[in-house]
Parts: sequence; structure tokens; C-alpha cells
Amino acid sequence: MSASAVPLSSARALGLAGALALVVAASFAFRLFDWGAGPTRGVILLEMLVAMAWLGAPAVSAEVGTRLSLVVNAVIAAAAALWLSTAVTTVATSARTGAIPLDQGQTTWRAGRLLLRGENPYGFGALVDFQTYFDRMSLREAAGVGPAVPPDALKSALQAYDSTLAAPERAAVLPPAPAAGPAALEAHLLGYKYGPLFPLLALPFVALGWPAAIMALNGLVAALAVAALYATMRERVGAPLARLGLAALMCDNTILVNFVTKSATDIWALLFCILAVRAVLRDRPSWGAAALAIGFGFKIFPCALLFPMLLKDRRAAPALVFVGVAAAIYAPFAIADLSGLMHNVFLWPAYLGTDTTSWAAFAPPLAGRIARLLGLAAIVALWARYLLRREPSLFRVLALVALLALVTSAAFHNNYVPWASIWIVAALVERFGPARLAPGASAL
Repeated sequence: MSASAVPLSSARALGLAGALALVVAASFAFRLFDWGAGPTRGVILLEMLVAMAWLGAPAVSAEVGTRLSLVVNAVIAAAAALWLSTAVTTVATSARTGAIPLDQGQTTWRAGRLLLRGENPYGFGALVDFQTYFDRMSLREAAGVGPAVPPDALKSALQAYDSTLAAPERAAVLPPAPAAGPAALEAHLLGYKYGPLFPLLALPFVALGWPAAIMALNGLVAALAVAALYATMRERVGAPLARLGLAALMCDNTILVNFVTKSATDIWALLFCILAVRAVLRDRPSWGAAALAIGFGFKIFPCALLFPMLLKDRRAAPALVFVGVAAAIYAPFAIADLSGLMHNVFLWPAYLGTDTTSWAAFAPPLAGRIARLLGLAAIVALWARYLLRREPSLFRVLALVALLALVTSAAFHNNYVPWASIWIVAALVERFGPARLAPGASAL
């Protein structure tokens, strides 16, 4: 490398650091502009989408100089200390109070308790999802299955049910429904909304009566997910640039808050998405398919967005592995109550309404439907480009697909942000690096 090229490569590294800082800033902006700020959130997503669409490889690969390396290492150390202190505080608080922050972890714990009692958390009449219980109250009342207690006693009656999960207490807040009609539909929509693997994994802790384990497991999985993506980036571009990506991931506010401070379940799916991508990049597509199917067993999205990558080179085996593993996970619950599983997990997104975290809540309904159709078409086109080898970067495809899904969605909650942000970080790092592959990996 010539003497004149060295400053340019160092400037590229500073440019990468600046781009990653903007991704981190966006994570804080999404927290600042949350409910009621759908248009602002849409603009931020659109800007990220345009930036990723125009992302090109620089003429000179970035090189991290000594000073920048020291700064990055200091940021990683400080972020690691914050993560550790946050995780310890969160778990300790949960252990002391018995409370789980955020309804996602609460429903996982409730589903695990039902499983321990031998009951199906997806079954007809199962009451697991309290948020949906209140959201659909008027629909249940119209169908004739409103609560049997007066409104001023509903909260205490629901707490009584939550303490026992027994049938008499459940009947007070959710009377038995007929087998058909609108009331039957409502009785199929209050179960667990995610895959069965997390409640099954939580069973030993449920038996021990330790709800803090939900938070401990979430924090551990968040750390493993970040470590797995760092290892993948390091194999692609080397440790110095990968550490820049690691610093960005550890400073991402939506990862720390939603998965370590709170109990959002997306991180379980994201961990296995990362492992799946790692396997595919190392030319082990069947292992990637198995990992993706396990993630699908935790939460269907964002895993479903990654399925087309298994179709590369027209190999049928990875897709068959995915279907087989996913079927094995869900089959026991499908046999027990297929309608309950379908309505609570696979069809549930169709029942979700538009909320103010999305720009669509502030636009005519037709605009939202058109946007979703255009977004779907763009996602199909992106995957087609990748499968036809016209797009070399899997990271960039994943970032664009996730951004398209989020910018056109009827609801865009902060725990969805890492669906895109982790791949944006990886795509940026890859584009500024030499794309050096680990032994056994193949160029894409």
C-alpha cells in the first residue's frame, strides 16, 4: 500500500465509525419517538432504507488506526460494563419482586405454568395474553362472552386468575364459549402468541418458581447473539473492523432496553437467525436451515423473512430440513388443537390492527395496503437478485428485507428494530472491509 493510500484507508474507517454511530443514534431516536410518532418513525426507517439501497463498496478498504482502536476498545468496555450492571440489576429486581417487565415475558411465564399443569397454552379458551384480553374486550362482549364480574372488580378477578390459573377463576373473567361462531373465535385468540420453545425451556424454572430466570435467560441470549454476529463479522473482515461493529451492537439502545431490561422474545429468534446466516455463509445450508427452524420455534418473525436464503443454488435439502425441524416443534400442539395454534401464532398478525407506532395509522387505509403490496414485491425482487447471484452481500439483502417489512408494517414496535439494525451493522462493516473469508466459507 502506498503512503498516500494509508490516510485514505484511515479516513474510510472513520467514515464507517460515523455510519455506525448514525445507526446507534437511530436506536435512541426510536425510543424517543415511540407511540404517537408513527410518521417520524416512518421517515427514519425510510432514510435507513434509502441509505442501504445506495450503499456501495469504497475504493479503498478501511483500516483501523491505533487511536481509533483505543477509542473502540474503550467504548466496548464501557458498554460491556453497562450491559452487565443492567442485567444484574434487572434479574435481582425480578427475583426480589417476582415481576417480569413487559408482557412478552409475562405471557411466556404464564404459558410455562399452563404446560406444567398439563394444559395447552394455545388451546380453546386458554387465557395467556392479558394485553389482547383488554384489547378485544368489546368484541368478546359483543359475542356474548364478556367477563362475569363487574368492571370495577375485573382487575382483582384477573389477578386472582393469574395467581392460580384455575378454571373457576378463569370462568369469572372469560366465561366458557360455544364451539362455533364469533365467541369461539375470541376463545381462540387469547393464548400464547409465540412458538412453544421458550415456555418449554422455561419449564424447570417454572417448577422452581423462579420468574427471574426469564430475564436471566433473555440477557444471556442477547449476549450470545451479539457475540455470534461479532464472530461472523470477524471472519468476513478481520477483528479490527469487526470490533467497530461490535461497539455499535453493544451501544444499540433497542437491544439493551428490549432484551436485557425488558423481556421481548425477539432476541431468541434473532440468535438463531444469526446462527443460520453464519452457517449459510460457511456453506453449511442444512445446518443453517436447522438453526432457522429452531428460531422459528421461538417466534415466526423475523425468521420467516430469512427462509428464501435456504433456496440458493436450487438445493432442496435445506428447505426440507427447515420444514422437518419446524414441523417437529409445532406438531404436538397442532395435534392437540390445530385451530388454537393457527389463530394464536400463524394467523395472529392478520388480527392485529394498525397502531400509532406506524405511519400507516395516520394515512388512509388504502395507502397502507398499497405500501404493503409494494413492499412485498420489493422483498421478492431482492431475494430473486440474491438467488440469481446479482447481489453478492447477504447482509445487505437481510437489512433491506427487514427494513421493507418494517416500513410497510401496520405496527412497528421498538423490539422489531433489531430485525434490521443488526444486519445494517454487519452490511456496513462488510462493505468497508476486504471481505476476507474464514477457511471453509464460500464467496457469495
